Amino acid sequence: MALIQIKVTSSDRTPIVSVLEGGLDFDEVIVTHDEYAVKALIPLAILITVPTSFLLTKFVLEPLIGPIAERWKKAVARYFNPIKPFDLTIEITGENLIIDASVETSHHITAEIWSIVQRAMDVLRMESRLSKTSRIRFLTGESGELLIFSHEQDKPERMIDIEKRQTDKIPDSLISRASISELSVEDWVKEITQKADAHKEYVEGLRQKDESKG
Repeated sequence: MALIQIKVTSSDRTPIVSVLEGGLDFDEVIVTHDEYAVKALIPLAILITVPTSFLLTKFVLEPLIGPIAERWKKAVARYFNPIKPFDLTIEITGENLIIDASVETSHHITAEIWSIVQRAMDVLRMESRLSKTSRIRFLTGESGELLIFSHEQDKPERMIDIEKRQTDKIPDSLISRASISELSVEDWVKEITQKADAHKEYVEGLRQKDESKG
């Protein structure tokens, strides 16, 4: 049985599954796909379960950063419209580490997500922090910028700057964003619906501007 499990959940058929299957080693990785009937509320979500960060890098991140990186970027550009949310969760079971990326509709981040995950782990490893880290969280800021936080014992500890290749103290203004908050199912559905409506309005506004220019 393969050591690495990848589960893709979406509301419809997606070429993302084919891209993943086309670049990964079937002896080490199993990819499954579940579809839900609810069309508007379900983001495309990927759950990766892997024993160690070494296996994650060797059999998932390196292939997705290298041989099929361009195929992944093209699939993101074709499949994700502006209101299609994306969530990634990686559970590294042997190291008690969870990596979660709720980048929502910031698909410039979705397109680079595998490289971003690897670079964030590399920064923590360079600073001898990875073994103490219980969670790495990727979020988007108010302007769509990428925010990366590391947690120790599920408490926000550091902010990761992958461009400077270092961690920094989390600013007080971002502590609440870094903290983990569990939503009820009802609140989650409400939040996703509100975000979808807001993005639909945004896209409709862009369309109307284009029509007025024409």
